[in-house]
Formats: sequence, structure tokens, C-alpha cells
Amino acid sequence: MLAQARGLSVYGHDPALLLGGGCNVNLSLFADGELPAVQQGGGDATSSEWYTPRWLLAWLPAVVLDPCWAPGSSVQALHHVDVREGRDGLALDWASLVEPGADGIVFCNPPYNDCATWVDKCAAEACYLQHTLVALVPAYAGDRYWHRSVWRQAAFVAFIAGRIRFETGGGVPAKDAASFCSAVVVWDRDRARAERVVQLVAKRAGSAVVWVDAAGLSLEAEGGE
Repeated sequence: MLAQARGLSVYGHDPALLLGGGCNVNLSLFADGELPAVQQGGGDATSSEWYTPRWLLAWLPAVVLDPCWAPGSSVQALHHVDVREGRDGLALDWASLVEPGADGIVFCNPPYNDCATWVDKCAAEACYLQHTLVALVPAYAGDRYWHRSVWRQAAFVAFIAGRIRFETGGGVPAKDAASFCSAVVVWDRDRARAERVVQLVAKRAGSAVVWVDAAGLSLEAEGGE
């Protein structure tokens, strides 16, 4: 059972709303007035300059919102939050930035030097969005932020074979592949909608990814002794 959230403000949302409607963001993991601690996996994942390669973007549906976009990114989103202009995607209500009927997904490739905070934000925002939320993150599946915001909150996770050669900006590939593996995490309250996104990505990505039903794993774990 989730602990009562008293006096907590999670990324601008009313914590009482996060505990209802089937959204299980565990606010008891956060101390009053504190954001989750940044979990850094070491190596190159501590850098914030890792832009999504265009070949991976080609797997995805149209992007209606990128809440942590930067000028070097190849993501072509209908709406974006430009971090270089001083806009903080962590402080914004993402659902208010995109029209409910817009066709596409919300996509987030967060700064990897603050990945835990962004993944927690994704899990919280997915409770309000009327779009599937997809994030590209380091595959640190045992880290605490994965346990609280991916395994307990996400619908699906795709592990990408090998290590990605990210872009350094403007579509230019990095000299070397990343020192860490990567995963695509999918959140959505509407499972059928999430499945449609997963089916599209799986068709385009083929054997390059292995999918895990995160919601099914979470339910099985909660039902165990």
C-alpha cells in the first residue's frame, strides 16, 4: 500500500491526484520538499550531450512534444521545450503543452547527468497525458529510479541490442558508441494505445530490440507473497 503523501509537490502536480485513477507513483520514496536523487551510472552516461540518432527516431510515430529538446537534436516535434532558452521541462505540466487530439507521442531523451529526475517526471506526467510517452534512457535496470518509475509504472520496455552511437548535434554521429546499453521505455494509462505504439516500433525495429511487458511483470510481483 502506498504511504499517504502529505505536503508533497511532485513536479507541479497535486500528489493526491497521482494516487488516484490507477496511477501508482510512490510518493513515499521522496522526502518532503526534495526531488529524487540523481542516479548516475558512471562513464559517459553522466554527460548531458547525447542526442537521439535519426535511425532510432525513424522507429517512432510522429512526436507531438519533446519536453527537453535542445538545438542539436534531430527530433522534429510539433511542440518542444528548448532547454537552452531557459525553459525547464521538469517544472511544466506536459499535458498543457499539447492538444489532446494531436496524433503522435511524447518523446523524451533526457539529460543523462540528471536521468533519474527526468524518468520520475515521465512516470508522473504519464498519469495526465492523453498520449503515449516514450523515453530513451540508459538501461540501468537495477537502479532505484528504474524500480520506482519504470518497473512499477511503465507499460513496456524495449532493450536495444548493442550500444548506440548517439549524435553529437546536427545529425553528426559520435565517434564512438556509448559505454552503456540503452532502453526505450513506454508509459501510458491506456494500454491499448501503448500497444499500438509498441507494435509500430517493433515492426520497424525488428530484431534490434527485445520487448518486456513491464506492466505484467509489476502485477505479477505485486501479487506474489
